[in-house]
Amino acid sequence: MELSSDDSAAGDESTLPTLDGAAAAELEPTSLVRLMVQAMDGLGYSAAARQLEAESGVLLEPREVSALRRSLAAGDWPAVEALLPLPQLGIADAEQLRLAQFAVRKQKFLELLEAGGAAPALECLRGELAPLGVNAQELQHLSNLLMCGDAEELYRRSGWSGTRAEGGGSRAAVLERLRQHVPPEVLLPPERLQTILRRSLAAQAQQCRYHNAPAPELSLFRDTHCRQFQLPSVTAHTLESHSDEVWCLQFNHAGACKPRAAPYLAQCLDPTCSVVAQAPCWPRGRKTAPAASGTRGRSRRRPPRRWSACRSWRRRSPQPWASCPGAQTTPCS
Repeated sequence: MELSSDDSAAGDESTLPTLDGAAAAELEPTSLVRLMVQAMDGLGYSAAARQLEAESGVLLEPREVSALRRSLAAGDWPAVEALLPLPQLGIADAEQLRLAQFAVRKQKFLELLEAGGAAPALECLRGELAPLGVNAQELQHLSNLLMCGDAEELYRRSGWSGTRAEGGGSRAAVLERLRQHVPPEVLLPPERLQTILRRSLAAQAQQCRYHNAPAPELSLFRDTHCRQFQLPSVTAHTLESHSDEVWCLQFNHAGACKPRAAPYLAQCLDPTCSVVAQAPCWPRGRKTAPAASGTRGRSRRRPPRRWSACRSWRRRSPQPWASCPGAQTTPCS
């Protein structure tokens, strides 16, 4: 089959969407450097990330955000409370500020209970959490936790992981909750550059007219460019001798049990008839179909005792197959 000029251009670089002038202007170097520094830190190249910051003069995040991370990790709650209202964090809305303070003070309350300090925890609940006027139902739940006898009961009743959990414990979870209230331009979402690249690959695959490749074959080094021959478009085999309508087609799991095994196709022609036919192999990447031939290895099964609507194959065996009469499944040996 010959490709037309439109088909050969599918996925070509000239057909991919491009940014207009206004959108392209938003790709400022500062943002790109911050994304690269974050990606290098995530990949373990911290020294290279610090060198890029020093050479470019662009920091991954404001110093106030770095101080917020350190204070949260250390459990320095007065320092955290002092940093939240700063304009550098970008929490301009009063309601958002109260929600952020509630998340921090709730963590402080739970840690006091974990350490066995019921009296300080009650003081925190009454003097710091309740005046915020946020989530009365949550306050009721926290007050019930004052009756916990030990830390294990606290973990079980609250669903809280505690301060000794892996991955930074519950204090790292507080920082994730604060992301809901701090603008992403100030506190970058995790793995932001990797997320953008994944979305770019997905968008290219979605816009490619003939895309038919597994995800691992998508590359960051070239645009997705699939040709028409990668989709089934040529008649390679014709199954004949059908005397009635075909209800179901099902290939066996060729290659799952035996490498290079010949595939078979099970057909359900009508409620009382089924056919198994050997299908030709079409190697991956082949641009032309194999030579057409008649149906090979066809065998007709005996009519089942009950009517049958579909056929399927056992995954661990390339030969036996199962029928589904009515609402029941009957394996065939």
